[in-house]
Amino acid sequence: MKRFLFLAALLLSPLASLRATDSSISHRVLCTDYKGNRVAILSANGDIEWEFPAKTPQDCWMLPNGNVLFSQITGAAEVTPDKKVVWEFADHARFKTTCQMQILDVPADATKGEVFR
Repeated sequence: MKRFLFLAALLLSPLASLRATDSSISHRVLCTDYKGNRVAILSANGDIEWEFPAKTPQDCWMLPNGNVLFSQITGAAEVTPDKKVVWEFADHARFKTTCQMQILDVPADATKGEVFR
């Protein structure tokens, strides 16, 4: 047990030093609020710019067309910036819980921060 704890401490100690050292760095972010049941875009100063209700959302992505794709416990949805659902997936017979997903037919360039291929 002591060996395990030592190994865990050794492996985790570098993570303690990983933090933003430049306080001038800030980012606008898209995130899920699992317990708050929403997907949101936050400004660099933390203000909510956009939000959409979702049942325990897990993952989210900003698509090249500006829409937001997110998974939630009941399936997944693509929503426009003006909060219109343009696509939804829910197959409760075959998928009891949806945690993650990836669109496979949208081209993207990872060097530009795009995550879809």
